[in-house]
Amino acid sequence: MIAELTTNDKQSIPGKYRVCASRALENLMATITPSMKDSAGDDTSERRFDSMIGSLMIIRKKARKSFSDKYLDARGHKAFAQSASSNWNWRSNRTSTDHAINNALASCRARNMEFEAQQPCRVINVDAEWTDIYRQSITNARQDESALMSNKALNSYRDKFIDTRRDKAFAQSDNGSWSWRSSKVSKDDAKSQALTACRKNNANHESAFPCRIVNVNDNWLVD
Repeated sequence: MIAELTTNDKQSIPGKYRVCASRALENLMATITPSMKDSAGDDTSERRFDSMIGSLMIIRKKARKSFSDKYLDARGHKAFAQSASSNWNWRSNRTSTDHAINNALASCRARNMEFEAQQPCRVINVDAEWTDIYRQSITNARQDESALMSNKALNSYRDKFIDTRRDKAFAQSDNGSWSWRSSKVSKDDAKSQALTACRKNNANHESAFPCRIVNVNDNWLVD
């Protein structure tokens, strides 16, 4: 019954009741999991069991399907975030668990702006391990290539950006979207082009987490 309640969307169940249902389910699972695990068998069976039980804490049916069908098989560091409002999102292929957590929170918050104050997004899974993480601030100041959040961004930086002649600029959003451009005209033109390209990639989240320049001519910038 509790599992059925948690799959309903925000139109059918007020947020406060959905939170209660989710907490009740979590407490129930904590009680029955140890005894059920005794019969789970080997380590592989236990991991599958943990994933099955944990996924029941995901509120939306669509989110639970995305978790099982895509998230679990996603590469790199990854994190899954959701709000009691039923908004959710996840990010994978990040360069660190820290970036995965921050990107998942940013992506979830962009969808959850109306409810974030009362029902904030929390990370419930990191690298296929269940957890409960909340961060008010999600921007970390770094002054080297570890500032790049996506493995694709890092690879592009290493394979192409570094060897590109000046002027050039690299742009990135806290959501993890990114792009870079080089220009023969000027440094400012390179920055403008990089921001335009990044904003295009970040269209769904730009209002909440805008793209910003993080590197100009091999110099790292901190807000």
